[in-house]
Formats: sequence, structure tokens, C-alpha cells
Amino acid sequence: DGTLGAAFSLEVKFDIARAETVRSSFEDGAGFQVMSLLERWGVADERWRLGVEATLARTVPVERSDGTIGRYAFVILPQWVKVRWRGAELQPAKLYHVADAGLLS
Repeated sequence: DGTLGAAFSLEVKFDIARAETVRSSFEDGAGFQVMSLLERWGVADERWRLGVEATLARTVPVERSDGTIGRYAFVILPQWVKVRWRGAELQPAKLYHVADAGLLS
């Protein structure tokens, strides 16, 4: 019917595709801008800055079925923050990371 319930949430995606871009996003880019605003609003604390330190990008050599050596990659990247309102009250924000792994071509 188009009405909103008592709970409403908004997710802001940072669109970080590579580990190399996390630091710039969270030091002075979009990640910094959004998370600093949420900190000023009192729904995030300084722990969001650990998003950079929680970033991981590693590759390990693996033997492919044809006997050649390939690289298997594993990454963990901060991806989005969720902001919720319950009633008219803003709730603590949550920063989410995504983990991905796969054989590089």
C-alpha cells in the first residue's frame, strides 16, 4: 500500500572492486565521507577505520588439472554500510565486508 513500517533501512555500497582502492576510499574518498558522517551522527564509532586493516588480498600458487601452475586468490573487502531507523530513532550502523575466492585466469 506504499506505507512504511516501523523499521526502515538504507544500505550504502562503496563499490570497491580491488584491495588497492580500499585505503583511498577510507582515508579521503566515499568510504571516509559516509562513515565520518555516520560517526558525527553518533551511529558509528572509530572502529570503522579498521575496515582498511581488515582488508585482505592474497594469492597462492595451485596446480591446475592440466599440470600448469595457476594462482588462487582470496580477498576480503569492506563493501557497504547499513543504516537503520526504528520508529524515528536512528540505530547503530553496521559495516559489512565481502569475502571472495577463485582461480585467476
